[in-house]
Amino acid sequence: MGEIYKTADQVLIWLGNESVPFEGGMLRTPQYYVAAFDWIARIAKAAEEDNDEGRSDTFLQLLQESRDLDLFDFVDVVPWFKRLWVVQEAAMSKKAILFYGQGRTSLESIFKAGLIMAELEASGMGGTLALSNPHWNAFSVHSLAKRTLESKSLRNPTDSTVCDFLGEMRWSRCSEAKDKVFALHGLLTTAGLPLPPPDYSKSTADIYRETTIAVLKTTESIRILEQVDGLQGTPGLASWVPDWSSSTHNIGLLGNYYGALAIEDTFFAFPEPDEKQLALRGSSIDVVTACCKLSLAHTSERLGNSNNYWTWSKNAQPSEPFWRDILKTNPEHSMTVLSFWNLRVLREFVNFALRNTPTLASEDSILELYNTLMCLCTSHEEVVEDQSGAWIWFSILAGQQVDIGAEETNDQWVDKAIRIIHDNPPLAGITRTSEYQIYKRISCMKTCSTFQKRIERLAYKTLFRTASGKLGIAPHSIKCGDEIMLFAGGRVPMVVRRLEQEYRLVASGHVEGLTANETEHTRSREIIFV
Repeated sequence: MGEIYKTADQVLIWLGNESVPFEGGMLRTPQYYVAAFDWIARIAKAAEEDNDEGRSDTFLQLLQESRDLDLFDFVDVVPWFKRLWVVQEAAMSKKAILFYGQGRTSLESIFKAGLIMAELEASGMGGTLALSNPHWNAFSVHSLAKRTLESKSLRNPTDSTVCDFLGEMRWSRCSEAKDKVFALHGLLTTAGLPLPPPDYSKSTADIYRETTIAVLKTTESIRILEQVDGLQGTPGLASWVPDWSSSTHNIGLLGNYYGALAIEDTFFAFPEPDEKQLALRGSSIDVVTACCKLSLAHTSERLGNSNNYWTWSKNAQPSEPFWRDILKTNPEHSMTVLSFWNLRVLREFVNFALRNTPTLASEDSILELYNTLMCLCTSHEEVVEDQSGAWIWFSILAGQQVDIGAEETNDQWVDKAIRIIHDNPPLAGITRTSEYQIYKRISCMKTCSTFQKRIERLAYKTLFRTASGKLGIAPHSIKCGDEIMLFAGGRVPMVVRRLEQEYRLVASGHVEGLTANETEHTRSREIIFV
């Protein structure tokens, strides 16, 4: 299939007919989706006219016009945005055109519009976060696919494009787990990844392992290991192999945060001819001694089959009977329920990080928690911008009285989650929880709600403390006794678990306050992972 699309001058992509409502889009009229696509087409056209001298007036006007749009609704109900098999056809063609009803727009122009919105978000322009997030979720896998093809050489340890692409494609769906690789085979081999021919007689675990080995050897980098999260459900999967089978994924920690921590040159090896074990060289720098009992839920797991939510969810499910029961009896509203449950989790985070005395916490302790929760931010400006909202957010979760003063509020704010609760009687019990009151207070404050949205990137993660007293965050697969290690050529700390003479790779993690000095007095050793 890859060869067919590679020779095409252009690919025409039909998203649907405006007169036919999308399945799952019952809360919106067909005209709403027409307006949403029309806005996407117009901002894509404005992006074409944009230049380095400054943002076009049209582009900025369209950002203001978007206040009444919810792009999450549009990209959530259009099937094309969630299909993996379509990625190859769009990326390998010379030009891809999207059609919806009577509207049309270039995929390349949409990519450019997304980059501009991301730049504006990073610079602190209000209102762009709500647009850039769904835009990025919908089109990023296509953008990264194109960049992977255009990469001059995958054999570049500093270029993580192919790793980013393989991580992002988890969001896309296919009915067969093996197709998470096979649906992209033509694209990846064209880009220079030496994959064996598709063979459905192989196990999913072997296919993912072969792909991981190809990435390691081709890129001469261990960045692909940062996608390991210990949450895998694929039988027989080696601990060091990312599990790409899920349609949702643990968002990896940013390696550039730890750029100065790299020790030695990259090292990896396969001790046995069957290449089922992986050897890395690294230093143990700390040990996990305490873990928070709750972890943030991935609210968008509803993109899967909601009726079977409990069979495939990677979330650590609510332990409290009320939240567990309301989620189990209303799986179609899991996104809404989990949005409120996450506030219960965050209250637990505050208590854990501040040692159950949030009202007596020092400014340094609060700053430690803040920096840990902001570990996925992409820029210094992003961190600075959120500080004012973060202090209000912390005070509300800690149960303190907050004088918002001149804090800008959303007078016309009507939150979708609250509307869903009021429109669905089985969810009414949520209105009697303290989380509901906290949600209302946070969501109607502009800077506070922006900070909350940034924290939601920490899906599947929980807090932990180390033997040296440092605060960290990692997927909820971690346990007390796990070691924190830095590996030769690695960018981030990794959590590992000892099994007699061998080890399991658990996940990447963030340890607040970790510096390069941590490795000065530790002995580097070779570790074999199974």
